[in-house]
Amino acid sequence: MGKLHTALFGLGTFLALSASVQAQEKQVTTRKGNPDTARVFVSGNQTTDYINRDRELTAFTDSISNPNGASNTTGSRSENTFEGEMGIRFTAELSNKVTAVVEVGTRRVDGNPDPVTGDGGINRFGEGEALTIKLKEAHVLLPVVIVPQLQVQLGITTWKFNPRGKGGTLAFDPRGSQTVTRNLDSDDAPFNRRDDAVNRFAEAAFAEFAQPVGAVFTFQDGPLQLDLVLFPTVNDEGGDPSDDDQLYAIDGLMNLDSLGLGKGGRVGLIAALTAVRTDAVNFITPGGDEGRTRMVTLGGGTTLQVLESLEAYFEGYIQTGKAGELLSGQRVAAGGHAIRVGVEWHHTVANPMPIWAGINFTHISGDKDNAGEVLNRKASRFSAYESVNDLMILEDPYFGYDWDSNFQAIKVSGGISMTTVVENDLDLMFIVGITRAVNRVNVPTGGAENKLGDEVDLRATWHLTKQFAVRLSLAYLWGSTLLEKAMGGAANPNAGDTAFLFVLGWDLFF
Repeated sequence: MGKLHTALFGLGTFLALSASVQAQEKQVTTRKGNPDTARVFVSGNQTTDYINRDRELTAFTDSISNPNGASNTTGSRSENTFEGEMGIRFTAELSNKVTAVVEVGTRRVDGNPDPVTGDGGINRFGEGEALTIKLKEAHVLLPVVIVPQLQVQLGITTWKFNPRGKGGTLAFDPRGSQTVTRNLDSDDAPFNRRDDAVNRFAEAAFAEFAQPVGAVFTFQDGPLQLDLVLFPTVNDEGGDPSDDDQLYAIDGLMNLDSLGLGKGGRVGLIAALTAVRTDAVNFITPGGDEGRTRMVTLGGGTTLQVLESLEAYFEGYIQTGKAGELLSGQRVAAGGHAIRVGVEWHHTVANPMPIWAGINFTHISGDKDNAGEVLNRKASRFSAYESVNDLMILEDPYFGYDWDSNFQAIKVSGGISMTTVVENDLDLMFIVGITRAVNRVNVPTGGAENKLGDEVDLRATWHLTKQFAVRLSLAYLWGSTLLEKAMGGAANPNAGDTAFLFVLGWDLFF
């Protein structure tokens, strides 16, 4: 059923594009000199990575030694793989400011691994699933004639809410995130209990990025932008589309340049409703076929250019409403929250090698120790569509564990751009994360633990041309008592409180 919806949507986009062409006041041609010429741009990308993961990573992630997604803490081993994706994008600019975009190609991650064959999950070159060509993006951008400042994007949209304007988003980036139920259900039990370490780490094996389908109405007037977001389907889980996540939101962004508050400053606010029902909710309310999630997220953020080279930013969200139901039918209240605050300094004036440094604090709530409260009626986990992947082992959905709730971190980062062949073609950066689980997590050896560990990443990117770059990344996690105990602790000779990741790859754009 899911493939049918995708096919029908692709056909609908094509028909909408055809109708737009036919609806032009004058015939659209490609004749030279015709003011109504339709322009079609073809672009693409290709990413290839050679990756070495050690056994602490392969124990829980979708891997060669663990292809079915279940934890393999005693038989895991390090692995060397080639992974990546490619896409070809067609952008048609028509008259009357109508634009249509279609992108096809392979996906880096493609749904939960099959429990028998292991197909899906992380796509590796050489696997049949990795070579499957699928629809990656398709939307039409239309101006609203009645209100010149208003336009609408229809289809698989590109919307996200990012008040800072760069970096990963803390709450709303559906195309860079997974289903909202992932964090509500991270203990593999009724969602109002604390995390289970084994299940939480093993969730890294089940990667499926959302494809929000619907409409985004955008009103732009000078420094003010308002969005009305209508996504009846955020992620296609197959079956009845009403079982998928649904997202409805209103957001506003105001550039602060015109108010004299510094170049690049802006403030944003959002109110969003996330709805999930039936099949998806069964994971978090076992047996509750009529279970419902109606969760409201309120928040926003700001970024300010405090000095010419110093940026300060803040972002915060709270959740309320109904997270789901207990088997008894009792309502469970949503009560998650998340904040991020930081500063970043850039020095480029009279310096041939631009240097930057930053520090931020991130706090994302988790459920408290409710093991003795079977009928606890509050879900404290923050659960949204986040896309933060600063730390490659702990946070990245491609390479590591994608631990994105019940998480607290202080991150210190910095970098420099150097010249080898052309100006500033070599970027070097580091990040150190001091992390912990906000609330303790159950471990197999008994009791609970919150020592998630500390991580350091080193990354180098060499831009050989404007279209081609080579990347080298090293990541090391240490002091993770949670990881060691999740692997069985002293009873398992494979168990360790460290993890190592090596990535060598390239990005090609054309």
